[in-house]
Amino acid sequence: MKVTLLTMWADNFKRIADISLPNFKAYCERHGYDLKELKIDSERFHYQKHIFLKEFLLTDVEVVFYIDIDAIITNQSLPVESFLDDEHDFYTTKDINEINTGTFILKNTEWGKWFNGLILGESKYYNNEQNVINAFHNTPFVKNKFKILPHPSINSYPYEYYYPSYGYIGWEDGDKANTKPTHQQGNWEEGDFVMHVPGLELNQRAEILKNTKII
Repeated sequence: MKVTLLTMWADNFKRIADISLPNFKAYCERHGYDLKELKIDSERFHYQKHIFLKEFLLTDVEVVFYIDIDAIITNQSLPVESFLDDEHDFYTTKDINEINTGTFILKNTEWGKWFNGLILGESKYYNNEQNVINAFHNTPFVKNKFKILPHPSINSYPYEYYYPSYGYIGWEDGDKANTKPTHQQGNWEEGDFVMHVPGLELNQRAEILKNTKII
């Protein structure tokens, strides 16, 4: 199976890219995957990976594993194929609030091309692609090919660094306050496939990724 790992970054993320890109390269070399990195303008971040995929899905690639630059593969033994099945063409996870497409897997099928086109077609109505996916994942023509993987799978977070909210939206209200997510809700533990550190200050992200154990 021809698999490509895709990531993208802008110059302001170079200190993070210097950590994650060698990690991605080692993973791809281990499993025989290709690595594609998109250099982008920091002011034009949203939808850029899907603009690239529009043309890339016309090649002989069979599976694309997209991963944000502020993530690393912490268990390099796990192949992308281990998350796939014969029934679905798009795979992602939820964080504690909603679907988070900081990582996703997309098969290069007719449906995969159509779904990527749907995301791009909605760009005039939604300010980012993750909002499109959250809006459409459970609609007809999408839900049967769309799979939300359970944790731990392809996206986990070191939630201790997000105290006191732990990343919850509206955490001040109700029983979400000061409630650290469990492993099954995406809290990273050693041996998990991916650690992702979105939303933190850039130097902190770099320090966390640099000091995390890789197996």
